Amino acid sequence: MRSRDRAPSERTHLERSRAADVRSASSSARTVEAARTTTTATRGDNGARRRVDVSVMGLSLSVRTDREDAWVHGLAGQVNRRLDELKRTAKNASPQQLAVLVALNLAEELHTERQRAEGREHELEGQLEALAIGALARVREALTALGDGGDRDHAAEDDDSAPDRDDDDPRR
Repeated sequence: MRSRDRAPSERTHLERSRAADVRSASSSARTVEAARTTTTATRGDNGARRRVDVSVMGLSLSVRTDREDAWVHGLAGQVNRRLDELKRTAKNASPQQLAVLVALNLAEELHTERQRAEGREHELEGQLEALAIGALARVREALTALGDGGDRDHAAEDDDSAPDRDDDDPRR
């Protein structure tokens, strides 16, 4: 018995998933068009999120954002350009396959950039630590050059056996 001849309750999870994919693909295919975006609402004075309608792969989407319109338009355009590039090389790919491939490519780029940024952050932390250690060393050298090293007065204050300079103070 073929899956379409079975009652919906008898279909396997995979068959139900494939049926949903086919419905989604046909919906996307009906509205294939270039990336067009329009703002459907404007930002309120309080900076609240608003809705921006975009078309990606012919699918109309309403995006809630607090970003500028140009930002959202640029993102939709970038995704559509990548989809178009893949369409030229993967001619037999379904719209879902193209979308997943673009998503994977973008995820890989994001991951690579995050790793690069993390590496740069660690590098900068190391440089900052080296600069701080160098600055402290120069301060110590300067204090030593002044004659007392800056430690003698502090050592006397911390040492209980050191004579108290205020022994002659009548207020005690």
